[in-house]
Order: sequence, then C-alpha cells, then structure tokens
Amino acid sequence: MLLHTGGNLIAGFFMFWGLFSLGVLLVMLIVLKMRGRYKTRQLPVYILFSLLLGALSFGLSIWVFMYGG
Repeated sequence: MLLHTGGNLIAGFFMFWGLFSLGVLLVMLIVLKMRGRYKTRQLPVYILFSLLLGALSFGLSIWVFMYGG
C-alpha cells in the first residue's frame, strides 16, 4: 500500500513537472513578446526544450503508473 501511494505521488510529481514546463514556455514567450526581444529563430529552441521536458515527464509518470503502482 505504501509503495502504491509513493508511486502515485511520484507520477503526480512528473505530471505536474510536465504541465509546469509547458507553463514556463508560455510565460517565456509572453515576456519576450512584451519586451520586444522576440526572435523567431530562438522560438524552436524554446518549444523543443519545453516539449522535451513535458514529454519526458509525462512518459515517466505513465511508466510509474503502469509499473510502479
């Protein structure tokens, strides 16, 4: 039971981290656009970095839900 609860907590943390990384991307884009430092050639770097973090986190959370819990 304790392991099951711990697995769910870990999976919840990774899901939160995935959403957090997407939120950071949106905030970064809004701030850059407002300050006028919005460079289109840097945009794919931000998107790829954030999506990589999000996908890794969601993948880990699904793996923990399937096998850890």
